[in-house]
Order: sequence, then C-alpha cells, then structure tokens
Amino acid sequence: MLTIPETKTETLTTPVSTNSGPGYIFADTPAVMKHSISCAIPEVVVASDADRYVSDTATVYAILPTDGVTCQSRDGLEYDMVSVLQDLGYWVKIWDPPVTTASIVNQPYIADTITDNSGFNDLLKLYALTLVNHEYVVLLDNNYILKKPLDSVFTNLQDTDNIAAYVIDPETDTIDMNMLVLKPNQATFEKLINAYYTIPYTDEGGWGETGVKGLGSSGIFTYFLLNNPDLPENGIELDRCIYANNADEICSMTPYEDVAGYIMSNNICGLPWMCTYDLMQVHWNDETKATCDKFLMHWVTLRHDFAEKAFNQPISDSVGQHHIEIYHGLCKGVGPEMYIPLVDQLPEVKNCIGGSAEFDGCDSDYISDTATALGSGAQLELIVQSPAQCRVYFARPNNGGAVIPFSGKAEISGSGVADTSMVFVIDRSGSACNIENLSCTGDDNTDAQHDDILDCEILAILSLVNKVREEGTISHVGFVSSSLLSATIELPLTNIHDVDGTVVNDIETAIRAVDCGEETNYAAAVEMACTVIDSSQTENNVVLFISDGLPTIGGSPAAYCENGANFHTIAIGGEATCESGTFISLMEIATSTGGTCQDVPQVPEIRLILEGIINAQFTSLKGSTIASENSVNFGCEDIPNFKTSLGMTCLGMGEHCSGPLAGELYADTFGNTGDSACCICGGGTYFDVGNLNQIPSNIITSEGTLVATTYEGSATMYPGKHSVCTTVTGLGTGVPGANMQCRNILVCPYYWGTV
Repeated sequence: MLTIPETKTETLTTPVSTNSGPGYIFADTPAVMKHSISCAIPEVVVASDADRYVSDTATVYAILPTDGVTCQSRDGLEYDMVSVLQDLGYWVKIWDPPVTTASIVNQPYIADTITDNSGFNDLLKLYALTLVNHEYVVLLDNNYILKKPLDSVFTNLQDTDNIAAYVIDPETDTIDMNMLVLKPNQATFEKLINAYYTIPYTDEGGWGETGVKGLGSSGIFTYFLLNNPDLPENGIELDRCIYANNADEICSMTPYEDVAGYIMSNNICGLPWMCTYDLMQVHWNDETKATCDKFLMHWVTLRHDFAEKAFNQPISDSVGQHHIEIYHGLCKGVGPEMYIPLVDQLPEVKNCIGGSAEFDGCDSDYISDTATALGSGAQLELIVQSPAQCRVYFARPNNGGAVIPFSGKAEISGSGVADTSMVFVIDRSGSACNIENLSCTGDDNTDAQHDDILDCEILAILSLVNKVREEGTISHVGFVSSSLLSATIELPLTNIHDVDGTVVNDIETAIRAVDCGEETNYAAAVEMACTVIDSSQTENNVVLFISDGLPTIGGSPAAYCENGANFHTIAIGGEATCESGTFISLMEIATSTGGTCQDVPQVPEIRLILEGIINAQFTSLKGSTIASENSVNFGCEDIPNFKTSLGMTCLGMGEHCSGPLAGELYADTFGNTGDSACCICGGGTYFDVGNLNQIPSNIITSEGTLVATTYEGSATMYPGKHSVCTTVTGLGTGVPGANMQCRNILVCPYYWGTV
C-alpha cells in the first residue's frame, strides 16, 4: 500500500500467494510493482509518528492474511513472506479477514458457499478504508504497474463528497479492485462490513437483488458504492484504458504514452514471469501485440532497473535467450520454469520460530562510542537504556505492531577550552535604524539615533564578548557589517584574551563604529565572513549572522567557508524571518553549514538569544530506524539537509557511493557520510520516530556537567529486523555535534509468540 498524506495519497498493494509463481518468484512481482511506484512518484520515503505514518511523497504497505505469512515455494522450501516484503521496503500489515463464517449467520448462501477462512481473505482489501491517518488510499494489485503520478485523480476527489475513484472490470461489470483510490473513513468501513452482514445475497440476484455478484471485495464494494440507497454520493469513474489498461481490444487502441497504469493479465498479454509470449501472441491483433510488447518490455525494464539500482543482494544472471527482444535475458525458454528470478536461493529462517525470544545472528557484544566532542572542550554523551541490543519484541494481535520503548539520558559536560573562533555579522541596512526607543540601551554607535535595532545588536554582541572572555571558551573574534553591494570587515580576527595594549578597546571601538547603510546583501555578508573566519587557526569556527531585513540584492552565496564554519543566523525584528528571502533565506544559510536559525520579533530579546546560542544545549533528541545492509533502497529518506564537508548533497552522491567522497574523510559536522546519509548509497533514514520527550532532572553526575536530561518515547514497529537509533544533537559554544546510538532489535509476529 502506497501512502501519501496531507494533500497526497496512500497506496495499498496486496501481494498474491507466491505459490502461484515459478521457483522463487516471491520477490520479483512485489519488487517490480513497488519499483514502478518509486519511478512514477520519485523518492518514495517513509516517516512515522508512532502509529501515524506520513511522508513527503509515498509510503508503501503490503497486506497479508494471517494464514499467508509463511509460504512455500514451488520447490517445497518454506519461507517468511513478511521478511521478504520488508526487505523490499514494504510496511507489512497482517490482518484477519473482517468477515468470518461465524459472523454471517444471517447470510445462509454465503455461509454455505464460502467453506473456509481463505474465502474471506479477498475482503482484507476493504481495510484500506480504516487507514484514516491518510487523506487518500490507492489500492493496487501486485500485477498492477504504475506509470504516472495520480495527482489529477486526487485533485478531482479533493473537496468533494465522493469516497472513491474507480474503474469497471469489463468481464464482471463490477469495480476493479486491482486499482482503486479511496478516501479512508472508519464509519464507511463499518457501514460496508455491516452491508456484508445484512444485505441478502442470492445466486440469481446477487447483492440485494441488484444483479451485482461476487462474494469478494469487488462485489460488495460495487453494491455499496453504486447501488446502495443509503449512500448519497457515489464515486468518480476513471477511464479504464488510462488507469487500468489490460491491452484488450478496446484499450489496445489507447496510445501507450497516455497510459497512467496497466495490469499484467494472464489471459491477454501473459505474465512476464510465465515466459508465455509464443503462446499468447497467436491470439493478438496488431494493436494488442504492440501494446503487450510495450507492457512486457516496460515490466522487464523495471525489473532490470530495480536489480541494478535498488537491490542490495546478489542476483541471478540474466542469461536467457528466449525472445530476448522482449524478456532481455529473463526467460530461457517457454513456460514458468524457464523464468530466471531475482534470487535463486532463500535465506534460512532462524528467528521467530515457536515463540522464541532469541535473536539469532545478532551481535550482543556490539558497543558504540557514547561521547562526541563539542566546542570549548565540552563532551556530548548519550546513554541508551532502551531498546537494548538484540532485544526481541512480539507484535500485538491483529497486526498491532510492537511498541518499542525509548529511554536513556544525555548530558553535556566540560568546558573552558578556547578552541573556537567567532565572527559577528551585522546587517546594517537602513531598516536597522528606522525604529528607535526599543528599551535595549542608549546610542551605542553615536549616530544620533537612540536605542534602535543596531544599538540593540551592538550591546548584545559586546555583552556576549565579555561573557565568552570570562568563560575562556572563545579564542578570537572578528566583526563584519554588510549593506548594499558589499560587506565590510570592521575587525579582523583578534585575540580576545590579549589584554596587552588596546586590543579589548579595539574590539569595542570597531563594533560601536558601525552605522546604517542601504539594502540587504546576504551573499556579500557570507563571503566576507568567510574571508575573516578562514584565517582562523582554531579547531572550531562559528559565525553569528544577524539580519533585520530580507536580501534585496546579491543572490545566493557562491560557497561557504573553507574551514567548515557553522553559521547561526538570527532574523531580528518584524520584517525578517528565518524562512523568507528573495534569493536565499537565513534558514538555508544555517542548515547548509550545520547551524541554527531563530526568529526574534521582539528586538530586546537579542541579548538572551545570543547567549543561548553560546550556552551548552541540546538541540534535538530523536529516534529513527536506519537502513540495514539487508534492506533494499526502498522506503527511505535522505538525512535532512545533508552536505559533505565539500558541499556535496545526496543528489549527486550516486556515482561516489562506497568511494572516498562518500566516506569519513568528508563527513559533515554531525559525522554523517554520503554512505550513511543518502538512500542511494544504502544509508538514510527508513523510519523517523521523531522527537523523544526530554525530561530535565537532577541527574547531574559530576561537577563538570553543564546540562543533562533524561528522555523517553515509543514507536510502533512491525515484524522484522530493525536497527533502532537514538540521536542527540547539541551545541557547545555554538559548535554543533551529534551522537547516534543504534541497537539491533527483532519484532516477531504475534502468531509466533505471546506478548
């Protein structure tokens, strides 16, 4: 199921039993179907807030019945379908059917016709209506291939009372459940299931004597949506040849480039993994042949593209010569036994057998560094108490998932080492002198404009300089002012601790000498700040950039400082904000350099804001599940705002994966590398738990502890192996740092054990 929240959608896929395919076809069909979604909707990502799954584009789920979790291949080898799908990047839902024989005592025909539980498994698709945390759900069969985004469908459904967009199956004249767009609604689901219980069904008249037949999801949903007298609105019928083309006589006339999605049908084009091209083409006319050729080759291209770009596991060699112009090496001859699957062997299942709480294959001795250096000699330390390494959890009934608790403590300790240089940047555009009497100070720059924004900034900077001098944390300071076409170095890097002569007075004189200019130029200010800070000889380097206006000239900075200085930006007053900017925003400057941005609408607060940046502090405490080497590069997102120390982003990282440019030598401020931060390299974040609750307490453990907190939180995770991480980020004298602690855990399905 592909999910897109907010203004997008969610898509659901229900893989069919893998016993229907040859050999080890269990991986091919769900992989290609999901890859088609990734190609049609770029950067399929997954994020989560406990039970609420959200994302910027799409999240993909798979629905399995409780009796379909363990499957058997054609060769008789039993395997875990949940693990297979999770390794392909699906979030797996394991559900009991919403209807059972015991619940339909008032439906004698249905009770007599459906004799076992498997007859109700098709109704699992109706659970898509219960996923109410998403605006839309797109229900897809695993033989469906998406070619284009469905934004136009979502737009047509938006702000209407229609609950679905559908196509009609020409063979049954019912709604085709291979492709169905829904608006999730719990009440609608309950009404639909109640209709299954109460609407009479007969062999002759179908549901309610309307002629609508079928005991599965298609029959009851067609009755409910199109024939239900209690539903005031229907749905939107879509063009089948555009959204569910099967290359029949009617749809084969539709231009291929217009098709948004197609169904690989065994009775027309034939399934690619059945290698039946010779058998099927004898029934085709010219138009069907042209369309089937395109569909088959598109599927095969997706399969090869997936194997090359998104599959992290060894694959079979495509050496088949049968109709190589169509199958491109995937078929050795006619028939399903001639298909060459993605993988030719199955991993041995060792975990989650018989309710075992042992995590086979997990390294229980794994230990990672708990402390990370910040500026001024401070250390950022994270102690994870939960989850524990190699812990086994059991999911709750009805695929409720397992609740994974997060807990531990973090602290920042030590200081007093002058290993940091700092440059102050003031935007001295004319607006900084427009408003007077702000209750900060007097006329600090003696420009006859009393207590304006510029005076407040000068006083706050002088106060901060005195503070860091006393604390012994800053080695050198410099000062830059910017306006109009350029920026000016008011003070080069100067030793803040040199009390011989007039150095201290020089610092104060330079800052107090600034007067207002004209327009705002962020790019010139960044360039000049780097000119000053790049001459630093200290290990850490920080720029405090204060602006009261938006950039009106200058464009974006061509580059940032060569020594990796961190910019902390401040939008002061009512005109500037962190997010706004004609060419570039203050937030972009900050995030590009590992810094922070703060809006300060109340100008007198600038003094406390500057001191706050310098003070030891935690900036975030989050949980996540990172990609593992066993998972393919589906369903992940890049580490936000990642850039190497050379300025490279994940966008251009592909060709450098596992190479020097993606390695530790060019890690960012937080220690992330191209390999660990970018999905394309197998890194990134698969499941963002989000912020954990910080609980400040009296856990001061030593005299040198500056700030400490305990934390707690939880996330719902579904069966499978997870590398669960807790990450704390913080500042020491404005220098950012991060510590990530990861623990390998295992979640077993409920039916394999007890909670």
